[in-house]
Amino acid sequence: MNKRLLILCICCSILLGINAQEIITGTVVDSKRVPIPGVRVEVVGRSETTTTDIDGRFRLDLPQPVKKLRFQYIGQKPIERKVKPDMVVVMGHGWSGRDSGYRGFFTYTGGFGWGGTMNFHIGNASITDFGKNTAMFGISTTHGYQINPKFYVGLGAGLSPLMMYYQKLRYIPYNDYSYQNGEFDLYGVAFQFYADFRWDYDIKAKTSPFVDLKMGLQRILSTGDIDGYYYDYYYDNDFDLECQHTSGFLLMPTVGIRTAIGAKRAINFGLSYNIFVKRAVEITTYSYYQLPDGNYINTSYPAKKFSATGGCLLFNFGFDF
Repeated sequence: MNKRLLILCICCSILLGINAQEIITGTVVDSKRVPIPGVRVEVVGRSETTTTDIDGRFRLDLPQPVKKLRFQYIGQKPIERKVKPDMVVVMGHGWSGRDSGYRGFFTYTGGFGWGGTMNFHIGNASITDFGKNTAMFGISTTHGYQINPKFYVGLGAGLSPLMMYYQKLRYIPYNDYSYQNGEFDLYGVAFQFYADFRWDYDIKAKTSPFVDLKMGLQRILSTGDIDGYYYDYYYDNDFDLECQHTSGFLLMPTVGIRTAIGAKRAINFGLSYNIFVKRAVEITTYSYYQLPDGNYINTSYPAKKFSATGGCLLFNFGFDF
């Protein structure tokens, strides 16, 4: 009798071992990698369930392979994960535990540009290479909605002072002498209003590449004039370059890397190219000479307008939250 019972137990054990075709194990942790006990673990589309122990670990003995598990915890949105060997599942209130929601950015930018050169010639003097070399730095903030783990849309605004380099060339005919000097002056302040479109390779990963595109309006407000002078054979002459306010289309693509520093916060490093709007400069020439009685005769010449288009390569550093 005992032998028969022993044989029956052995056969049952063998049958149970055959039926248990997959064993799934893993650990559930929060965004700080602290184990979470009491998480309900379900097989998607089936009835098998278990709960994590005090160390956040779980085990499922299943009769056949499965593809996905669902994890539920009080106060958090349920998440689903593909089955992997000894899997580690992160749950939290950040992007590790949800696929969509509000997302904001704060970014610092700075860099140098080139192109869009303008040259002016007045009598025996010249302003050359105006706009050939440019410096731009500023801040921006963007707010919008994370549609899914990869795509984001938002609206934003930025403020960027703009500096330009130029050279003054002068020639004095009566002593056959010429000289030049270069200056780097504040040209204006750019106000940017844009729509932002962003793609993250994997927002739930610790580090992930991204691509971003800002499109909108860029308004450059001039901060002042560029003054100079020139000489001819008889008279001293004075001229002013009067910089005009300009507006135009903003187009700024960016590529970079995002590194998570919390449940929903991250540091972003990027490289952008800001395509400048057309920069308009109005030049008005004034000349004067002194009469024998000590009075001056002033002459104003018609204004001339010039414009050009360039760009600026920018390095970005910022946060998203």
